[in-house]
Amino acid sequence: MKKTINLLLAGGLTSFLLNAAELPKPVFYENMDTLKTETGDAALNTPSKLDAGKTGDAVLLERRTENLFAEATLPAKDSKVWILLTGAAWESYDGDEKEIEGQVVLPAGGIVRQRVEGLKEGKLYCFSTHLYPVKGGSGKVSMEWSGSEESNAREFEVPKEGKRCWVWGRCLGGSAVATLKCVAGKVKMDRPQFERGSTFPTSFVAKGPRGVSGLIWKGAAPLFNANQGAVSFWIKPLWGAGEMSDDGQSLFAIRKDPEENWKTAHSAITLGAWLLDPKHQDWQYALTLMINDKNVVQHQLSAPLHDFKGETWHHVAVSWDLSQKGKSWVALYVDGEETTRADQLALEGMDGISHVAFGRHLGGYLDGWLDEVRIFDRALDKNAIAELRK
Repeated sequence: MKKTINLLLAGGLTSFLLNAAELPKPVFYENMDTLKTETGDAALNTPSKLDAGKTGDAVLLERRTENLFAEATLPAKDSKVWILLTGAAWESYDGDEKEIEGQVVLPAGGIVRQRVEGLKEGKLYCFSTHLYPVKGGSGKVSMEWSGSEESNAREFEVPKEGKRCWVWGRCLGGSAVATLKCVAGKVKMDRPQFERGSTFPTSFVAKGPRGVSGLIWKGAAPLFNANQGAVSFWIKPLWGAGEMSDDGQSLFAIRKDPEENWKTAHSAITLGAWLLDPKHQDWQYALTLMINDKNVVQHQLSAPLHDFKGETWHHVAVSWDLSQKGKSWVALYVDGEETTRADQLALEGMDGISHVAFGRHLGGYLDGWLDEVRIFDRALDKNAIAELRK
């Protein structure tokens, strides 16, 4: 609700709008414009990248992963693990990426491949690489890896500016042979990656495992009074409708004790995304909000992800009031729309919160960009949520 206030000033009658539902000051705010947090008790764990965000910059938070390719930086002309066929040739890299040592140049018909061992049966694996046409032309490639439950061969057009391409599948177990072939034109390949866990790739890992990244705020309880509150943030996920992941994505969590098992946790609210298979019409392919009150009374809500766009900025917000048993409520908003809500819940209050996480939580991860994070110790209505989205 907005009211018009008229004031008689020296220059005459002046009018301005006063918002009667003015946003309260957040108890926690991070603009994500740098790789350093502004809140004293907060920290970013192994962030992988900083780039343009919804407002200013944003931080990429990704899952724990490892590049299963040996010599992923393509360091040697006489590699013992990469097989180059039909005119494919190694050359040194002279670009700006410090972690790249070489590239493979593939003329039409050229092939490069490598065997990967130790793969787990039934798990998702993704083979990706960066491709560029030679001398500003264009090209076409085919990609596949053997050893998946179904054929995953695909062809890709390579535009002048280059692109990252990938194929995925569920493994039969044991080993796989990843193969890239230039079908037309002439292309360069670098930053090959073979990783477990999803149908989409994460950012390039040159060698060794990369830890899961997240924004963590922790300290002596209570960080804030969570009997009622709201969380607001922007995400640009690497995943979207149609993608799959073996593990759950974690968007945010607030916990009294982060070590407690979820089923017996006191005072916890978590929002995650499950991408097990788009054939599912329940929580297994949905944003899932789970609430445990101080007495471990639980409630769960889900919002389907079948139309959720990846690589697009989305505003996500959760608002709740658990202060009165029988009248408690919680609501989830995506892009300003209330996607799911529950009222008259038997939930009754939250004890002191000591741990807040965006991304890294109980094995979960975000796999996406995070920006403009706010936490409030008051419930917010849809008008306030809409104001945060502006």
